[in-house]
Amino acid sequence: MLEQGLISFYISKVQTIGVKALAGEDYVKPIEKVLDEAFTHLGGVKTSDPLKNLKAMACQLTLLAEHTHASQPQYRATVDYASGLVRKHLAFLEASVVA
Repeated sequence: MLEQGLISFYISKVQTIGVKALAGEDYVKPIEKVLDEAFTHLGGVKTSDPLKNLKAMACQLTLLAEHTHASQPQYRATVDYASGLVRKHLAFLEASVVA
């Protein structure tokens, strides 16, 4: 079972930061803050697998970035950055499980 509600909640926060990036605001620190919160929140859920939740989140962010119109490069950069951070965190967690 996925925590789709939580995933959607944090993707919505990423989207909000992306809209602000269209207006020229920096997105790096806000994305890092939101994703740190998401990683903690999703990692603390005991009713589902945190790795599956992160994989789903990364996939949804990637799709969102891929479907962003070319006229919104700052928005896409924001979502791409978020997707990359989720994938990096996921790779770290998967390596920790193997070790």
